[in-house]
Amino acid sequence: MGNKIFIVGSGFSKALNPSYPLLSELTVSVERELLEKAEPAIKEHYLSLPASLKGNIEYLMTYLISNKPWGELSYKCYLNKALFKVITQVIAFSLSEIEASIEKSEEANWSRDLIEYIHWNAIPAITFNYDTLFESLTEKLLRGKRERYSSLEICVEDLQDKEKHIPIGQEYIATVFSSSPQGPHNKKLFLSRSYIDSTTQKEFENVVKEAGAHWTSTPPSLKSLRLNSERYELHKHTPNLTKRVKLHGSIDWEASWDEDELLGVRQIDERYSSRTSEILLIPPVLDKSIYYRAPFIKAQWAEAFDLLSSAEEIFIIGYSFPSTDISTRLLFQSSIGFNKNVKMVIVNSDTEENLKDSLSGFLKGANIEIHYNYCGRNDVLFKFVDEQIRQNICTVSLK
Repeated sequence: MGNKIFIVGSGFSKALNPSYPLLSELTVSVERELLEKAEPAIKEHYLSLPASLKGNIEYLMTYLISNKPWGELSYKCYLNKALFKVITQVIAFSLSEIEASIEKSEEANWSRDLIEYIHWNAIPAITFNYDTLFESLTEKLLRGKRERYSSLEICVEDLQDKEKHIPIGQEYIATVFSSSPQGPHNKKLFLSRSYIDSTTQKEFENVVKEAGAHWTSTPPSLKSLRLNSERYELHKHTPNLTKRVKLHGSIDWEASWDEDELLGVRQIDERYSSRTSEILLIPPVLDKSIYYRAPFIKAQWAEAFDLLSSAEEIFIIGYSFPSTDISTRLLFQSSIGFNKNVKMVIVNSDTEENLKDSLSGFLKGANIEIHYNYCGRNDVLFKFVDEQIRQNICTVSLK
């Protein structure tokens, strides 16, 4: 078939790291953080709210940020907004820590193959996740200058790199980049591009071994590092192959507000740490009208509509269309209504029965061929990549 599009939900991140929180788990962890660390006024306000709200973090976020038709006292409005900001910071910090732990570990082969397939075939992706795991994996593929082996991170240094580590006249240098023993990768070996292009496998192994890496069977591969370097060079001439659309905000988006007016959104380069600025997370429930006024958000949803309207194959990974996310359901109903003979492949650990109940109502009457072959198991994403992606991975011409 023709135009493809990938839809990515929390099940994608959960498959990368089982500790990634789904909605119920996120609700519990946020409450724990609020009760243990929030300022007394924020904690007291949280405890005063109905239990029915606190049982679902996204219901709670919607309640806190929405203007109430019945009106509220000004001090309660202030406390609602303050609590909302604290919750977004807690969520962002929690997800960032999980991302960091994933980045320090060896990436799963299926995730690398999936991201490679999406990127080099320029397939658009819509993500509903607050985290930036999908983006980080894409950047890692494009960066193409790093390999991890044993306790060592091997890095290729280019002439155009702004930050230089290798002294003039040397081809490589090993350096400890963390005084803490946390994590297995606390040392880096920087190698110049010219060294990577000219050295032999045996000499490369000796340098890596001297830097502190050990192995009993398979040594680090110079060929792999050269291939990644070539991909990096290729990417410099073909940037932004994949369109990425985020509909629920992101932990790397900053929002600027004037009272209840969302004035603007800025995507920031650095990862979330302890920023005091307000992170933009859009709870996927009920009324999002307070967010729709910002041109940046409007553009995301307009782009999603255009992509879905022209799609012929839609791959939905780890997203279940919750009944509370009315805006997303309306988006699919409106956009797919313009399509003919759409094929939709569901990749989800939930059961086929539950997913059919979720989809049948709001997609009733649409001309969609829905496939549930990859549902009901924890390893469905691996199975999907193994059977549907690996045999179709685009071989890029590297010149």
